[in-house]
Amino acid sequence: MYLKPHNSSGTGFEVLNAAVLPFAAGATGPLDFDIDPDFHETGRAWVGYETPCGWGVRGRYWQYDHQDTDATTIVAGTPVLGLVVGVLSTGVVFHSWDVQTADLEFFDHVEVCGWEATWAAGIRYVEYEEERGIIGLTGALPLTFTSLKYFSGFGPTFALDFRRQLGRNLGVYANFRSSILMDDETNALNVNVGGIIVVLQEEQLNVAKNILETQIGAEYSVPMCGGGYYFARVGLEWQYWNDFGVPSTGVLIDETSGFAGFVASVGINR
Repeated sequence: MYLKPHNSSGTGFEVLNAAVLPFAAGATGPLDFDIDPDFHETGRAWVGYETPCGWGVRGRYWQYDHQDTDATTIVAGTPVLGLVVGVLSTGVVFHSWDVQTADLEFFDHVEVCGWEATWAAGIRYVEYEEERGIIGLTGALPLTFTSLKYFSGFGPTFALDFRRQLGRNLGVYANFRSSILMDDETNALNVNVGGIIVVLQEEQLNVAKNILETQIGAEYSVPMCGGGYYFARVGLEWQYWNDFGVPSTGVLIDETSGFAGFVASVGINR
């Protein structure tokens, strides 16, 4: 899998002016450094057991752990949250994600108008950490601005998978998944301009979030002796993570994040 991260307020680093952030007195405008993340390699593994009646149990695990960076400079006199950068500053803008999902679910098969359909329901565990900011030096003194969001929680997950043969070996597939997650969340904002430090942290209890996922693609399958088949798939994937993302402005609010890209997989269904 090669996926690219997204955020509803864009990717990179930005600080708004005093009209939006009351503690940014004297700020004249936004500090805006965009990053266009790369497609990064990531993997998903699954294993399950299917009974002769067609129902079964399966587990799935996925992780995305990558960071994108870009070098930048900040001119002397620029205010950052009301703390003025005194000299020309250099640093690195970064945006990182460390995301894990683990699913355990029951599934069953049905035939629908020539399509092989599989429905599944179970429990999902999620760990989500997103951080963005800038780390550098203003003269010989530190210049740091980072905003972080961390969530971990459980909830139900539901999936529909569709597969149709177009010939002896070729076919198409599509799948859809929705998950609801509930638990606590941590938001943190850390600023250090020349040794003057601002730290804000918020613990949100009992928050609710949801994830939508879909895949479409083509499949090549080879029948196995005694039943079942080997398969290889290529396709596209989109993930929509509602209220998981870190805001670009550093304000302790929720944004929507997501991942999209290309997928390829091989496996055995027996």
